[in-house]
Amino acid sequence: MPAQAQDRESTNRCLDYLAETDPREIKTGIYQTTGVALKESYDWILRHPQFQRWRNGNDSQVLWIRSDPGKGKTMLLCGIIDELCPTTKLADPQATIFLSFFLCQVAVPKLSNAHAVLRGLIYMLVKQQPLLLSHVQKRFKDTGEPRFGDAEAWSTLCTIFVDILRDCSPDKTYIVVDALDECVEGRDKLLNFVLKETKDLPRVKWIISSRNHITQRTRLDDSQSVLSLELQENAESVSLAIGAYIANRIAELEPLQEDDTLLEYVQQTLQKKAAGTFLWVALVVKELEQVDSWKVHQVVKDVPRGLDDLYSRMIDHINELAGQSRECCQLVLSAATLAYRPLQLLEMGVVSGLPDKFARSAKNIETIVKRSGSFLTVRDETIYFVHQSAKEYLTGKGGQSIFSSGLSAAHRRMFVQSLHILEKILRRDIYSLGAIGTAIKQAQPPEPDPLAATRYSCVYWVDHLEQCGSSEDFQDACVIDTFLRRRCLYWFEALSLLRIVTHGIMSIQKLRLLLEVLVHLSML
Repeated sequence: MPAQAQDRESTNRCLDYLAETDPREIKTGIYQTTGVALKESYDWILRHPQFQRWRNGNDSQVLWIRSDPGKGKTMLLCGIIDELCPTTKLADPQATIFLSFFLCQVAVPKLSNAHAVLRGLIYMLVKQQPLLLSHVQKRFKDTGEPRFGDAEAWSTLCTIFVDILRDCSPDKTYIVVDALDECVEGRDKLLNFVLKETKDLPRVKWIISSRNHITQRTRLDDSQSVLSLELQENAESVSLAIGAYIANRIAELEPLQEDDTLLEYVQQTLQKKAAGTFLWVALVVKELEQVDSWKVHQVVKDVPRGLDDLYSRMIDHINELAGQSRECCQLVLSAATLAYRPLQLLEMGVVSGLPDKFARSAKNIETIVKRSGSFLTVRDETIYFVHQSAKEYLTGKGGQSIFSSGLSAAHRRMFVQSLHILEKILRRDIYSLGAIGTAIKQAQPPEPDPLAATRYSCVYWVDHLEQCGSSEDFQDACVIDTFLRRRCLYWFEALSLLRIVTHGIMSIQKLRLLLEVLVHLSML
């Protein structure tokens, strides 16, 4: 391979290691779901004394924005990013200021751990100034493979990041991390990095957001380098922002276009009931988009205050559906809640247990998702919760309605459905590659991809088995034994094609322990 091509391949491998997902794409996805950040809803914070002190002063490196769920922290930080961006290299290559950000999401494994946060932040800085990649490359081999193992990965990433920050700019580097509470793996060490390892870099300015109940709150409160900004303590400013948001959202509702009286009633009533919760407004407006014009007044009058009461009302509406429609919605909500990552539409059709006439059609599954209250949304054929609080409600207060037989039974359904589809689909040379020993980078999926609906099942069937309980141990052991005897090699071939063999190895180790328990219980 020519040296130039080898260097290019090495560079690409380094970049691939840094970011499984470009943080800018995550922000774009949020805007596709909720709409862009409305300037009238966030410009108040730009004038706030704490923000001004953070941006212009030299004594405070970290601005901590906190509030309860649904109060608009993510959109607020997206708005701040939009405000900072024009003066940085993200928008102007000639600028001397850098901007990097990461939006944590607990429901997405690759967006909910400390390693991913640092890698994403480093990736964005390197994309703004390619020369900074040298700090990454010296920790990698010429082939683009890392010189460090998993055990050394965190300390290496910290060293790379600090080296880059020192080399970044004679001016400032803005770093924004949203939803620190949703970084569930390694949050302590990430916070330690923010508070300690960059404290000698005064030009590095952090903004982080979190819920109020974050377990590391004491460390943030006690740090002299942290400025705290609590949204509930700025109720007047948030109320004005909510008003602007409501006006913007309801202006698009067709029934209000030519009825100024109804428009005024809707705006005033939503303002009174919103209690500073942007998510509540968004969910109510979404409901209003789907009702007949003559029902708007009554819906607005009846809609309850508070997220939990609104979620409860959404569950009640699902329970009022006709038999099969209600059951399908419950199956979809159950699978979405228990899934270890967001499911694609066809994956949902497999693991949820939907009737075959629905499960085989992505369009039909999307229709069921839309009928399932406003808990879920679909973006790029992938199903997401509208907000983490919606998932928390379904695993808590709302769980009885969708898990009538209990969580273990729902996990078992997902396990059984997964193993059934794998038994049915997996076969030798499923991509029809022909040649033995084909390099994985040359193994492109055919169209249609025979593994499209089974990707989730390939990876997580053992995890759902683990959560099943022990009601049918012997039967499960026999089914698994049959599957492994007939399909084990084909399963590992599929894992290889999906580039997740490591997870398969961990699954086998977990499965061995589970089967030992199942066999032991069956003999009692």
